[in-house]
Amino acid sequence: MEQEFKWNINSASLTALAKHLHEMPERIARDSLHMQAIYYDTANDAVRTNGAALRIRRENDRSVCCMKKTVVREGAKAIREEYETEADTLKEGLEKLPEAGAPKDFCIFLQQQNLVEIARTDFIRNCYLIAPDNAFTAEFAIDVGKLGGNGNMVHFEEIELELKDGDAAAFEAYAQMLEQKFALTPQCDSKLGRALAAARRRPLIRNVIFDIGLVLVQFELLEYIKNRYNQEIADKTAKALWGSAAWDELDRGVLSIEEVIELFVNCLPECGDEIRDIFAHMGDIPVQMPYAVSWIRELKQKGYRVYYLSNYSVYLRNACPEALTFTEEMDGGIFSCDVRLIKPEPAIYQAICDKYNLVPDECVFIDDNRRNIEAAAAFGIHAIQFTSYDEKYEEIMRYLDECRQQHN
Repeated sequence: MEQEFKWNINSASLTALAKHLHEMPERIARDSLHMQAIYYDTANDAVRTNGAALRIRRENDRSVCCMKKTVVREGAKAIREEYETEADTLKEGLEKLPEAGAPKDFCIFLQQQNLVEIARTDFIRNCYLIAPDNAFTAEFAIDVGKLGGNGNMVHFEEIELELKDGDAAAFEAYAQMLEQKFALTPQCDSKLGRALAAARRRPLIRNVIFDIGLVLVQFELLEYIKNRYNQEIADKTAKALWGSAAWDELDRGVLSIEEVIELFVNCLPECGDEIRDIFAHMGDIPVQMPYAVSWIRELKQKGYRVYYLSNYSVYLRNACPEALTFTEEMDGGIFSCDVRLIKPEPAIYQAICDKYNLVPDECVFIDDNRRNIEAAAAFGIHAIQFTSYDEKYEEIMRYLDECRQQHN
């Protein structure tokens, strides 16, 4: 059984506690751990229905699979069944947990299920091993970091005191002394419980930021080349062109179109004539999506400010300006070529926030590229990966409605 006490931190109690720990003669050791955990469950919440929690947690260079089940919770105090084993994967962990005492049938059942991430934590733990009056040994930990899920992470700070060995009654008396002496406030919810609450949280969204290519503008490069030439030429040239470093530098605006074309031709000299011809007719490829203007107008009618953030070259913008007329309906935006930054670089997300005084937590970003979505989320912007209008329009509008309803 794991027995622990958990309290919220305030600056006054933290300063006094730090002094208390520094002066404690019974302090045995000190350590610092970077702890990153992912919690899992089935689609029908089988783990939590059984009163348990299941996680994989990195502790510096060590990876641990853990199953916990709370038996007693009274204020700051919690007593849990805890089973832990070193494991790099959930599969490995569930195979080894019964050796640590976890219910074998339940572990076998979970191995047969589709387990999905439900929450995560990421924090620094500064911990001290203490032995007051040699009556017991306990770990005193200060945890500072973030927890949540579904892209919603919130900051937390807490103190945890866990019995490792010795007299449980003396340990409990010591915990109660700390709570009274330093006016500590009990933290009655587990990290998982708070992470799940954060995952359900909906931000106050004021701004919608769109990518352009494959979201508001169709750009069927492969199909265009195939129709103009043949499948073989299309496969060769499209692979050489699309997503290459030279294309990125064209979008960044640091290379001229002539320099970029020569880079492509040097990579694929047997298709040099075709590459030059493709660029000569590049303006034929972009086509504005039929829903672009109506979707922007709908969002603005609902009170949102609408922006664009796109990796887009000066050459393509000038070659087909009619594909971008919807930008006249928007509140602004950034083309990569104008700031010499490209997604997924964090600086381009900072650039749009700085330019329009946007708060990242009040923005949702819509892009078809997974890397760009992950970079936006890491920056603090809520992000949704776009696949198609038919698949994502209702999901996006429902998300915005839920965000608004939660703040009404």
